[in-house]
Amino acid sequence: MKKKILLIDPVGRTRGMERWHQNFFALTSKVFRVEIFGNYDSDFVRQKFIYDKDKKGASLRSIFSFAFARLPKDADRVVLAHYGESLNTLLFLPAILRYKRNQRFLLIHDAVSTLKNERKGIRSKMGHFANKLLMKAFDNLIVHNKSVSELFPGKSVTFLPLPPAISSHAAVKVPATGSYIFWGFIKRSKNVEFVIDLASRMPEKTFDVYGTFINEEYKAAFNERVKTLEVKNLRFYEFFIPESEVDEVLSRYDAVLMPYTFITNSGILQTNADYCAVSVTSDLAAFKVCSDISINLPLEVEIWKDWLASLDSERLLAEKTRITLGNEKRASDFIEGLKQLG
Repeated sequence: MKKKILLIDPVGRTRGMERWHQNFFALTSKVFRVEIFGNYDSDFVRQKFIYDKDKKGASLRSIFSFAFARLPKDADRVVLAHYGESLNTLLFLPAILRYKRNQRFLLIHDAVSTLKNERKGIRSKMGHFANKLLMKAFDNLIVHNKSVSELFPGKSVTFLPLPPAISSHAAVKVPATGSYIFWGFIKRSKNVEFVIDLASRMPEKTFDVYGTFINEEYKAAFNERVKTLEVKNLRFYEFFIPESEVDEVLSRYDAVLMPYTFITNSGILQTNADYCAVSVTSDLAAFKVCSDISINLPLEVEIWKDWLASLDSERLLAEKTRITLGNEKRASDFIEGLKQLG
């Protein structure tokens, strides 16, 4: 019988993270029996923890559900997902510590931000303190980039790349359309203002934004910027693209624009790669570890403008081919990494 692996994610309530877990579940099931405990509705999540939807963080009720969670005793490996400075991960320690030290693994989605504590503010400082406690509780770590292994001396580090879908799309030649898309949940760290600025500098191209804003204030600021710059070639669709339509929608565009200023893990990027869509991202560390399925550029409008202008049909095919090969290698590396977990 296959050994059992338990993945616990106290944070992943967004659709983007659901994509990560969907791919993780499908690939991991080839090696282990899998259970996933999370905070969203899905047929592959075995238990959903309690959140107060009217609050930004965990409610008092959810804190107790974390600390006293009834985790399966027959798990051979327990993996706790951790996102940079997230305090919610720490709430799971009482439940995790019931397992032997060699059974528990900490999955770090963004190793760089976990160590460097680059953001400011009291929440960031508290998050950095939580990181130190977690490092003491785990001997075994899982990272998405081999190059960061040396950042964790004295730890046993396993490399698991971001998991692709089992049936990722393959590259096919399509004509360049001169159209670009930004999609997903729109908050300040997603930097949609950059897309507006880019559209204003490329009036001959088409830019579409799909998604919902984090609040009305940010939505108003978006509309005001479009109006001030007199941008005529940007269209806004205020809804999240349904799963059944993602493939068709992404196929209309040459590239997905992701000029984020902060990210620990992106389900949008994984979804793009699954459908063989070209992702142009900022040069954050969390994106650089995915350079096989994305183009990482510094946040300078002229650099993005020149790169997009060079994206003709031939180069588009070359980029899609690179993504296809990247997906294949990530799938192979992922399975090998799972085997190392024993």
